[in-house]
Amino acid sequence: MRTPLTALAILVGSICSARAQDATLPTAFRCDFESTDARILSTEETGALNTEPVRDLIFTEIDSAAGSALQILPTGETPLTFLASGMNIVHFVEASPNGSLTFTTIFLKTRKQIDGGGFSYPVFRAVMSRHLATFGGEGHIGQAIGSCKGVR
Repeated sequence: MRTPLTALAILVGSICSARAQDATLPTAFRCDFESTDARILSTEETGALNTEPVRDLIFTEIDSAAGSALQILPTGETPLTFLASGMNIVHFVEASPNGSLTFTTIFLKTRKQIDGGGFSYPVFRAVMSRHLATFGGEGHIGQAIGSCKGVR
């Protein structure tokens, strides 16, 4: 049988554990992704889709307790769902009103410290997967590999 003191100790331990994960997680990420091998899916065929690299994608206002974050692009801001998979992987999920989904996964174990001429910052490997629905009913799918700089 658990006493109130035991329950309090478990609660405090859980909060400290979550805060320890937050302490190792950068407060924001700035990501770049190369162009991707993408496809157009239609009722008739599957065809190649030309894409452009994604540059200066920013994830900020990361709140692991609430499961939320904010994505900033030159075209605007979008609220996201934030998921942490243990201590090694974080996911940002964008769900658009038209049913499109974009997943960005950052692999924290791939951390590499970069010396930036007097200061250093961590860089992580990342992947972006897009599952986009068009107004014409086609699907645009693709996956891009890139990297994200951690910002404190």
